Amino acid sequence: MSGARELAAVVQRDGAATFWVERSARALGFDRLAESLLGEADYAPYLYVLTVLFLDVPVVNTINYYRGYDSLMTSPWWGWPGVIWWLIPAVVVLSVYFLRTLRDRYDRALDDVGRQATGPTVDPALSRGLQYSTLLLGLVVFAVWLTTAVGPILEEVGPLVGAFKWLVVVPLVYVPIGTDLTAAYVHVQLVLPRRVRAAGVALDFSDPRRLGGMYPLGRTMRFAAAATFVALTLYTVLWSLGLVVTPEMFSAATRTTVAVFFGLAWALAAGALVAGLFVTHRHMAASRSAELNRIHDALRQLGDDDQSIPYTAPRDEAEFRTYLREYVRLDRVERTRTVPVNVAVAWELVGVAVLPMALQVVTLSL
Repeated sequence: MSGARELAAVVQRDGAATFWVERSARALGFDRLAESLLGEADYAPYLYVLTVLFLDVPVVNTINYYRGYDSLMTSPWWGWPGVIWWLIPAVVVLSVYFLRTLRDRYDRALDDVGRQATGPTVDPALSRGLQYSTLLLGLVVFAVWLTTAVGPILEEVGPLVGAFKWLVVVPLVYVPIGTDLTAAYVHVQLVLPRRVRAAGVALDFSDPRRLGGMYPLGRTMRFAAAATFVALTLYTVLWSLGLVVTPEMFSAATRTTVAVFFGLAWALAAGALVAGLFVTHRHMAASRSAELNRIHDALRQLGDDDQSIPYTAPRDEAEFRTYLREYVRLDRVERTRTVPVNVAVAWELVGVAVLPMALQVVTLSL
């Protein structure tokens, strides 16, 4: 087990990198329930969110139906309002899956990054400070939005259900899941590349992928972007459906707040991906440049002059062997790319943000 993996194991035992949904599940005893029912405590977060979803979607809407308030039960499951019955569980459960998979990815990504066996260990842990700050920001944004929407919502769903859903379920369950996904994404795209650069991780120029051993980091950044963009797409569609299907529940101020929020979220997510790739590119380019300079300096020591390839002339067989060895190294270093992912794929991921952002503009204009 490498230093990074050992550190990740310690982090897991101490709970320092545990997400809010996992802490809540553990605090409410869902870990013991999952172990007794499913034989594995690792399923506790899913059992927890499924229980909350059961209360939030079928139970709450059934109560509203019999109390005479607005309910999804009054619409067929195949209609637009009925789609929300399926989208809410899908969005929440998929977000939890993305969270836990992303953590496993970034815990493993730094095990073999660069020449990790001969270089410094990079801390993969997600900081508590980042988690707390994103949660606080998320709750503030939600509170601001709620002040613009609370009146129409309570009129449609009633005070009892409205208080349960919008003062308990959303801020205590849904918002922490979203903010943890945000924190994990920021961690992968902005924090880890800077830690790699700060640690001075050397490139592995023997990498057959010609990525200097940075493929694990690049793969994690790509997965984080894809997972976050899928989650954002689902959130955007879900909110847009709500605004279109039940327009009476949302004022013009609410529409503007939601559209601005998701527009900024998409722009910042795409910007974070570009920024992370740029930081990694600068580190890889600097490392490759330093290695190229070292090889040329070694070549200048050969022959009777201070010329490098292709002008230097070895004096004897020993120098010629050194010449060939350094030439092979030079070719490998020159072929090493300075971005840890396929650039075309990265730009495609950034381009994915255009359609949901356009959807927000259309929603805002309705």
